[in-house]
Amino acid sequence: MRRVSALFIISCILMFFLICGGAEASLVSNHKVDVYLQPDGAAVVDATVRYEELTTKDLPYFFMGDVIYVEAYHGKKRLNCSAYPRPYGMYVSCIRENNSIPLYNYTARFRILTGKLAFRVSDDVYRFTYNYAIREPTKHFTLVLYLPEGYALVKSNRSTQAYYPENGVIGSDGRHVTITWDIPSPRMGETLTFSALYEYVGAQRATSYTEYMAYVGILVLLGMIALFLRRKSEEAVMDVLTEDERIIVNFLKEKGKAVKQRDIVRATNFSKAKVSRLLAELEERGIVKRERVGRINRVILVKRV
Repeated sequence: MRRVSALFIISCILMFFLICGGAEASLVSNHKVDVYLQPDGAAVVDATVRYEELTTKDLPYFFMGDVIYVEAYHGKKRLNCSAYPRPYGMYVSCIRENNSIPLYNYTARFRILTGKLAFRVSDDVYRFTYNYAIREPTKHFTLVLYLPEGYALVKSNRSTQAYYPENGVIGSDGRHVTITWDIPSPRMGETLTFSALYEYVGAQRATSYTEYMAYVGILVLLGMIALFLRRKSEEAVMDVLTEDERIIVNFLKEKGKAVKQRDIVRATNFSKAKVSRLLAELEERGIVKRERVGRINRVILVKRV
């Protein structure tokens, strides 16, 4: 009886090390998961795992759901991967190009085409659920959910919570509503659960960023046209001015403000009578305006030339 008990205990210990030993030895500094939901509820999952220390000869990844297709990369190098069904979901094992251990500061990227992660719960409302079990010591875990284009979160109320955990941050990449969850120092063995309720709102709301950029483009184009026409108008005005008139107008442009008439006389070396006559002709054509302030005439450039 004692022998049977001892064998049972030894078997349990061996099973524990076979399942968890390798995973516990590696240390993950950052694990980021981007989930791109499709309208049918399936998803493309991009996971980036940065190992501070990798101590397994293969590159493991655990996914709690159906895996239709998987590929993995280290840098630009594509790795050979296989997926195996397990009671908790799928175990993905990839062959590293360098199987020496341990490896430090190793980064791997996984792209997984999944089965359905979201299901319809009412007419146009869907529930997304994602679970991930922490099987390796991890310093930081991040999940970013991208809703399908044309979909938005339902409004939260007393009976309905739009997303969980509640510390998620809602945002947008311009085409998709996003939710970002940051989990610092998740516990070993903890299963992280994320969920969101979303609904179809139509293409108009989802493409608001595109429309906004189109409006900006139109405004920029109109501004360029207005600038071009103004410059052509300025050139046309300057073309009909005499040489002496151009000298006065250019002086006023350089000053950019109201100028005393006697300053124009001093700057141009024209006589007072000549300056008075030229200003009268320019004022008649609406190019300048003279104002009497006490015993001084102030001259303002009215039309941009």
